[in-house]
Amino acid sequence: MNLWRPFLLAPLIIAFAGPGLAEEDSVSPGQPVSRGEAGWRYWDAAEPPEGAWASVAFDDDGWDQGEAPLGYGENVIATELDFGGDAEDKHPAAYFRLAFEMPDPAAFPGWRAEIRCDDGAVVYLNGEEVYRYNMAEGDLEGATFSAGKLSSSGNRESRYHAVVLDPDDFQEGANLLAVSVHQSDRGSSDLILDLAVEGLTAEQLEAPERRPLVVDGILEDDDRVSNYIDVWGKHILQRDRSPAPNQWLQQLRRRLSDTAVVDVQSGSREALSPEEIYRRCAASVLILSGVSEAKEREASHAGGFVISSSGLAVTNHHVIASYGQQDLITATTLDGRVVAVREILASDPADDVALIQLDGDGFQPVSLAREAPVGGDVVAISHPREAFYTLTKGHVSRYCQVDDRPRLMITAEFAMGSSGAPVFDRFGSVVGMVEMTSSVAYNVVPLHEEEGSLRLGSKRGSGLFLPMNHQMTFRYIIPCQSIRSFLFPQLEVEE
Repeated sequence: MNLWRPFLLAPLIIAFAGPGLAEEDSVSPGQPVSRGEAGWRYWDAAEPPEGAWASVAFDDDGWDQGEAPLGYGENVIATELDFGGDAEDKHPAAYFRLAFEMPDPAAFPGWRAEIRCDDGAVVYLNGEEVYRYNMAEGDLEGATFSAGKLSSSGNRESRYHAVVLDPDDFQEGANLLAVSVHQSDRGSSDLILDLAVEGLTAEQLEAPERRPLVVDGILEDDDRVSNYIDVWGKHILQRDRSPAPNQWLQQLRRRLSDTAVVDVQSGSREALSPEEIYRRCAASVLILSGVSEAKEREASHAGGFVISSSGLAVTNHHVIASYGQQDLITATTLDGRVVAVREILASDPADDVALIQLDGDGFQPVSLAREAPVGGDVVAISHPREAFYTLTKGHVSRYCQVDDRPRLMITAEFAMGSSGAPVFDRFGSVVGMVEMTSSVAYNVVPLHEEEGSLRLGSKRGSGLFLPMNHQMTFRYIIPCQSIRSFLFPQLEVEE
C-alpha cells in the first residue's frame, strides 16, 4: 500500500547527454527540476518501447520531446500526447525520460520529489526502480494497468505526491530519471505527468517531537491529538515508499492460510477492576487514522488493538475499506507513538474483521478471551467522536445473528469513531470488537421531499422516515469466538 511509496523521483539539474538539456546557468542548486520542466523525452505509441528503456545507456534519440505537464484530457497540459485515436481504446501506458545533472547530492540532507500522475506510475532512477504509485507489485508489461482509478475525492487526480529521497539515491553529475504512467483502463479520459525536485534542510527533515497523549493523568485536548497524528502522518508519508491504501482494496476479502499461526497472548485469571483494566490495557488500544497529502487536516479516526509485540493488530474490515481513498493509514498508541499500517494480512466483510501489520515492533499486546457469557461484565475503550480513550462499562446482554453472522450485544456505550475498538472482560482479555449501533424509537414520522427540502408528513411518501422519541440503542460487537475463528481457520490454539 505497492502499498505505498509516495512518488519518488529524482529530478534535479537538467544536463545529461542528449537533446533537451537545460543551460548550466539556468539550473537552481536547490531545485534542479521544476514543475513544467522542459526537456522530457516521451514515447506514446501503442506498443511499449523495445529494450531497457529505463536504463541510462538506452538511446532515446527516436523519442519525441516536450515540456511538462505532458499528457491529454487536462486543461493544464503543455505537451499533448497521442492516445491512439479511439477514446474507448487508448494506449495503456506512456513512457518518459529526463536527463539531469546533480552537481552535489550532499548539498542537502534530503531531496523532495513531487510527482503528479494519473492513474499510476513507476519511477526509475539511473535504471533502478525507486518508487511506484497506485501500481500493483510485480513485473510490468506494456498492457499493465494501474491498481485502480484515481478518485477526484480529495483532489487525488490533481495532487502532487511527495517523497523524500536520500542524497545517496543520486549520482554526482549525470543522472537519468525514467517514468512509466499507466491508465486504469483503456477508456480512461486523461493521462498526465509532471515532476519537480527540491532540496530539504535538516530542519525540514526533522521528525516531529514525540509526546505521550496523557500527561499527569489528563488526556490532551482531542483536537490537538488529531493535529498531532496528522503532523506525524505527513512526516511518515513523505518518507514512505510503500503502496497506498487504495491498492489494499484488492486485498480485502483475503483469509489467512490454514497453516498461519498468530501468536496470541495468554489471558490472566486475575479479576481486575475497570481502573486496573484501563491501566493495563489502554496502551494496547490503537487510534487508526486516515492521512491525506492534502494540506488541510481531514479528521478520520477509528479503533483497533494490538495482539502481538511484533505489530499484528485487529480492527474492522469496514474501517480498512473506508480508508481506500486516503494516502496513508497510521496507528497511534497512548504513549504517542505513530506508525504506518504496513499491510493487510487478512480481511473479510462477513466477519467484519481485518488483521493488519504495523510498522515496527515492541508493541504491548492484549489477550483474546475464549468466551463471553451473557451477563458478564465488560469494559470498552474506544474513541467516540474523537473523544480518544474513553472507558465505558456494562455487561453482555445477548448473542444474536446479523446477516447470518454471530454478533454480541453489550450495554457499554460507544458511538461513531469507536469501530474496531476492543471490549474487555473482567480479566482484561478481549471479548469482542466494536462494530455498530442501532437505535429504537417509539414512533417514526414519514418524510417527503418538497421544493428541494425534506418535510414532515406522508404527502407523496418517499420511503424516508424520521425516528422520534428515542428509547434505546442496541450496541453490537464482533464476539471473540468469531475473531479467533478468523485468525485460526483450522487451528485450535492452546493457551
